[in-house]
Amino acid sequence: MDLTSLIKDVFNDVGYEVITVAEVEDIVKLVKEVQPNVVLMDYLLPQSNGGELCRQIKQNEQLQSIPVIISSGLSSEQVAVADYGGDSFLSKPFELEELVRLIEKALRGHKISIH
Repeated sequence: MDLTSLIKDVFNDVGYEVITVAEVEDIVKLVKEVQPNVVLMDYLLPQSNGGELCRQIKQNEQLQSIPVIISSGLSSEQVAVADYGGDSFLSKPFELEELVRLIEKALRGHKISIH
């Protein structure tokens, strides 16, 4: 089982609806359509940079309040999440409990849909 499937299963098991995408051409359009409570993305993506995708979300007035967490095997100094407007950085490898705590922290103060 890959990491994405594992994360999806863990959050589905506790009542969250999780949507995953392997590639995205227009992150702003996707986030507008889905209206997520939080976005978790990898920094190193096959055809784009997670930091740049984060910047696109944060520069959109309708979406900028959505927390964005960027994860990477690179160090936080190499990724510089704040430069992209990201809310949090999660260093790989990580424990699933750490991810759950970070997601819950990001969701405080935001409406959460539990399905």
